[in-house]
Amino acid sequence: MAIVDRFFALKLFSALGCGLIAGVFFAFSSFVMNALARFQPAQGIAAMQSINITVSNPLFMAAFLGTAAACIFLAIISKKLLPHDKVRSCQRQLRHRRSFQRQRYQILSLQIVYVRLTTSPC
Repeated sequence: MAIVDRFFALKLFSALGCGLIAGVFFAFSSFVMNALARFQPAQGIAAMQSINITVSNPLFMAAFLGTAAACIFLAIISKKLLPHDKVRSCQRQLRHRRSFQRQRYQILSLQIVYVRLTTSPC
């Protein structure tokens, strides 16, 4: 039986919203700013002011601010709902990996010193 995630719809909305807003930012920086640069300064200012008025609509604001709010909410909820035992287990595994890597580097450095001492022409 599949486990249904309680916040699946909110995660989907956040992911799609982030992609949508990223696309808007990409389009604005790639196409709109290049097009505005071709106008005379007075015409560019008028066009940018028109864009600013047009973009202030409920649909865009819901996607823009709603995505940010949903991401913040999901970050807080995931921090609170994650079991502390799981967090401690992950921290222990990370410490174990770091100590293992440290031991591996110590052994490697000792091997290098040994090879240099045994191969030096003294």
